[in-house]
Amino acid sequence: FAVSQPAAVFETSGTTQGSPGRAYLAETDLYDQAAMAAFRHFVLPDRSAASLCWLNLVPEPRVRPHSSLGHMVAQLSGASGEVHWLLDSALRADARRFAALCDHAAVNDLPVLVTATSIALHAVLTTLPVQWSVRLPAGSAATPRTYSVIDRSLS
Repeated sequence: FAVSQPAAVFETSGTTQGSPGRAYLAETDLYDQAAMAAFRHFVLPDRSAASLCWLNLVPEPRVRPHSSLGHMVAQLSGASGEVHWLLDSALRADARRFAALCDHAAVNDLPVLVTATSIALHAVLTTLPVQWSVRLPAGSAATPRTYSVIDRSLS
């Protein structure tokens, strides 16, 4: 395919390999299908993504169109009723809004899915007051680790 006309260009900061890079995709169908299949198998084997309140501590594609992680989360959460993007354009996490949405979900018995990088989740947990915690409803999950209780003291 013509690299000058890719369907998507994903950029890497190089934190794993030590140098930044780009991946040029002629199309995203295979990438999207593989992500969805793995997600359904490992994260949602017994429920629908549409039944979750998504709290995304990853780059929103509208703000960071070259983020493969943001693209993947947008594809996975696309049919969901409640999707919240909690990083600003400088990739700073909105801890207050995160806490308010967790509290809202707990009060309304709405299962939550937290998608996050470890750095973003740590930033949220270290920003919140030490006494803050929330018991998430049954069916909730978080990446990179699953919590039934999100507790500030875990950070």
